[in-house]
Amino acid sequence: NVKNAGLIRLADPEYYVVRKNEPDLGLAGAMPPGGFRHTFFLVKSPLATSDVESMVRGAIASLDPTLPATVSTLDARVGRLLVGPRFDAALISLFATLGLLLAAIGLYGMVSYSVARRTHEIGIRMALGAEKQDVLRMVIGQGLRLVLTGVAIGIVGALAVTRFLASVLY
Repeated sequence: NVKNAGLIRLADPEYYVVRKNEPDLGLAGAMPPGGFRHTFFLVKSPLATSDVESMVRGAIASLDPTLPATVSTLDARVGRLLVGPRFDAALISLFATLGLLLAAIGLYGMVSYSVARRTHEIGIRMALGAEKQDVLRMVIGQGLRLVLTGVAIGIVGALAVTRFLASVLY
């Protein structure tokens, strides 16, 4: 099965036909009863893409010069299928980065507010002989407690949302 309609959608039924045995199926202009037919040729060659493209266009034009021919590489074709998922991933990354930035700003605000509230206490501690490292350790420890509390809440939330996200991924 070939996923021509995207990576998430189910593969449409396809079949491959040797053209020299069935000349009226695609290039001779036969229309199927249901409507328009798409014909794809996959060509594997050690030659450069531009050389193969000119040879394929020439071969199609020799059969019927009015046939439109779109030639692209397999990488380009697969790339078109991945445009949607790549955009979604970029958008999710953008929102995750914004969330991380907001969390960092929030943490900075909480720690600076806590230090501002405790300025007199810190001054008294230093007057009684506390070293800079001790005060810094106290402030950083308080910030780490906030971070670890947030991480624990985030893990619980992530586990709760995992089942929903599993149904969205392919």
